[in-house]
Amino acid sequence: MCNPATEQWVAVPNSGLDLDLFHHCDCAAYLIFDPAVSAHFQLVQLGIYEGAFVEEVHTYSSETGVWSQRTSEWSSDEALSVYASGAFVNGMLHFNVTHFDDIDQELIVAVDGEGNKRRIISGLDNSSDVVFVGQSQGQLHYMSQHRDDPRLMTQLSIWVLQDYNTEDWVLKH
Repeated sequence: MCNPATEQWVAVPNSGLDLDLFHHCDCAAYLIFDPAVSAHFQLVQLGIYEGAFVEEVHTYSSETGVWSQRTSEWSSDEALSVYASGAFVNGMLHFNVTHFDDIDQELIVAVDGEGNKRRIISGLDNSSDVVFVGQSQGQLHYMSQHRDDPRLMTQLSIWVLQDYNTEDWVLKH
């Protein structure tokens, strides 16, 4: 890993995540870094089983040079795509997840550098269409596509979280 602030390379040790523990296991790793706060970075590695469910959380700190492991606090009915991108906003990593209960509901989960869930933000619709979260100009963005035909996207909606505290979403495009 190259530290973006110092431009120095650091050999990151193996996290110890056992990818052979369960069948169909994968992992996703995310960088948490804000040069305005610190020259140090953190890595959050999620052990994702059965293609969607977070079972293990491993975190790495460039300050200590050590990985930490914890049992996931994600519920068994929250699914995270292994291909989900994260958005770093307000000092936390944000992911979109699908919450399977009575109906499919899109949620955005904010995770700190220790891999702890700190906030859950409601998504904007209850569709199972592709949803993406991103960051632009320091604000969280939520994008979803809708399909009238399984092969063709008919609408792309882009929302911005105008007020993070009140969860005030504003349609941009």
